[in-house]
Amino acid sequence: MEYERTSPVRRPGRLAAVVVVLASVIGVLLLQRNVFVLRHVRVEGNVRYTDQQIAAQAGLHHGQSIFALDQQQVARSLQAGSLLILESIYVDYPSTLILHVRERAPRAALSRNGLYVLIDEINVVLEIDGALDPRLNVPVITGLEVIRDDVGMPLAVRTPTQLIAMNEILNELELQGVTALVSELNVANLDNLYLVTNPGLIVELGDSEEMELKIGMMRAVLEQLAHMGMYVGSLDVSVPYTADYLEGRDPVFEYKTEPTAVPNELVGR
Repeated sequence: MEYERTSPVRRPGRLAAVVVVLASVIGVLLLQRNVFVLRHVRVEGNVRYTDQQIAAQAGLHHGQSIFALDQQQVARSLQAGSLLILESIYVDYPSTLILHVRERAPRAALSRNGLYVLIDEINVVLEIDGALDPRLNVPVITGLEVIRDDVGMPLAVRTPTQLIAMNEILNELELQGVTALVSELNVANLDNLYLVTNPGLIVELGDSEEMELKIGMMRAVLEQLAHMGMYVGSLDVSVPYTADYLEGRDPVFEYKTEPTAVPNELVGR
């Protein structure tokens, strides 16, 4: 008996489906490599650093896949140096990454070996430069015994009590709104702390005790002196509620008050 060999059944639909799938995969790969790639990094909130500097610190580079971006790693890289705080990150498809950052603001500058070391409110070193930008309007700290001042790291000092005294004074200057009046703060001698105003008047603070009252007295007396046209000399507020002003070597002004005369906003704070 002879049997007729049947021809295999062709299914053009299955072949077409395979072709479509392969084409789709290739298309997706091409899109990932040519369209959904990082081409632009836009930074919002930056002032002192350029978009390019921040992108480099974040470990971003043009041409990397948008889909392969590790946003948590970007955040870690940005904040590792302690110079920036990442507020948010957003992908604007197909090829743009938007970073919203907050820069750590300089609080003071240290004068060290002919350079200026900018530090923030938690004593992290932000920058070291040969010149101080006058637009920053921050006090220059002198007399501080610094051991290490690596950018992005907390300042290391030989005498921690100097750093404590410095921060107490800076805090009080900020609270009472007179930081902009001060050009220099010297913490070399913890029993004879002093600062210098922008016009050049020396204010003797004594030790770091009762700094709220001392800065409050300094502020009140500086206002009185300004009305009298006196901007240079020395002012001793080391004894609470008492201020002695010397222009040159002769005492020409003495300001004394009772405790109740401390500026109202300082009472009970």
